[in-house]
Amino acid sequence: MAARRRDESADPLVQYLVEQTFAPQPVLNEPAIRAVVRMIEFDPDTWNQGALRTTTRMGSAHCLAAWTVILAGLDLDELLTSHPDGDIIYATAARLLGLTAQQAARLFLHVHNDDGQHITVDHLKERITAVTGIAFPAQAG
Repeated sequence: MAARRRDESADPLVQYLVEQTFAPQPVLNEPAIRAVVRMIEFDPDTWNQGALRTTTRMGSAHCLAAWTVILAGLDLDELLTSHPDGDIIYATAARLLGLTAQQAARLFLHVHNDDGQHITVDHLKERITAVTGIAFPAQAG
């Protein structure tokens, strides 16, 4: 019996990797990046950069990549079912935000600040600015 081969041409992770290898530089999607940051700023308790999804007393918290996928209207559970390691979430989010693989790694895997503490929303915005050049105005406080 011949082994069934999965159609990798339809796999978003494979498509992203091919694009990163052969396609020109992606176009940064600044409105999407700002939308995800606004969501995180609006309710920081729903954000945990250290995990795709964690359960909290108030519901769930998600990282930057997972929030990107959710806000784009994609089904996080369905993607995780097909790719339990979570790589599909990072690849999909990078694609939606127009990030290169290097930019995505610097944003999505950045969990601690220079002092070893979990990053805050302000740290996240500073990292996004450093990686993408997108500046965020200081919050009046």
